[in-house]
Amino acid sequence: MSTTSALISLTHTVTQKLEICTYVRCLSIDYTINRSILFRKFLSLPIPSQIQRWIFYFFAGHRQAVLSGGEQSQWLPITRNIVQGSEIGPFAYLVYSVDLTIISQYNSIIKFADDTTVLVPQYSSVSMEEEFQHVQRWSAANKLQINVS
Repeated sequence: MSTTSALISLTHTVTQKLEICTYVRCLSIDYTINRSILFRKFLSLPIPSQIQRWIFYFFAGHRQAVLSGGEQSQWLPITRNIVQGSEIGPFAYLVYSVDLTIISQYNSIIKFADDTTVLVPQYSSVSMEEEFQHVQRWSAANKLQINVS
């Protein structure tokens, strides 16, 4: 799935819900992935060990620098999160978040790369607040912090 596909899915889902209700609440979260948990979840999958090693080496070998105002920072290893723009990044996040679900069948959850969007329409049997508390509990159990400010 590409970023464009994720945006199309979001737009389509919201449009469908707005056909039968007045509003849809949207909660968007951008996570910073905990690599040790990601690796543990990969290890729980029935993937050949040589593929698992390839995935772990892929994540271990990347560095980044920041360019701001014409000044570049020093290159540092990426120790958290997934590598943006990589083919394996969206898949890795799906592995990480496979157990993140919604409470109500009327609500929707869309996951891409390291982003999660929860949609709660007007007619939902569960409020956005309840869904958010559910997401917060999952996030805490998976060592992810949500910046609520």
